[in-house]
Amino acid sequence: MSDRPDPSDESDVVVEPGKRPCPICGNHMIVERNGKVRMDVCEDHGVWLDTGELESIVRRVRSKGRASADNKVSRARHQGKVSGMLWGPLSFLFD
Repeated sequence: MSDRPDPSDESDVVVEPGKRPCPICGNHMIVERNGKVRMDVCEDHGVWLDTGELESIVRRVRSKGRASADNKVSRARHQGKVSGMLWGPLSFLFD
């Protein structure tokens, strides 16, 4: 008989943060935050997420990636316009 907790017994039980046992080793997991998502972390066995938390993290990462890409495109357009205004009139000399 194993002294590890059966993860199926705890799926619907509310456990206060920092008191949830790792489903593999049974040691208490530490709590870390990623934005609004609270993750249970076992130092030996990794991160454990509740239902919907992975999707929330992915959504947040994707939205940051889009904002960063939009900023780069905007910056490139601005630099292109400035370059065109400065060098456009002289471009006929370099054909």
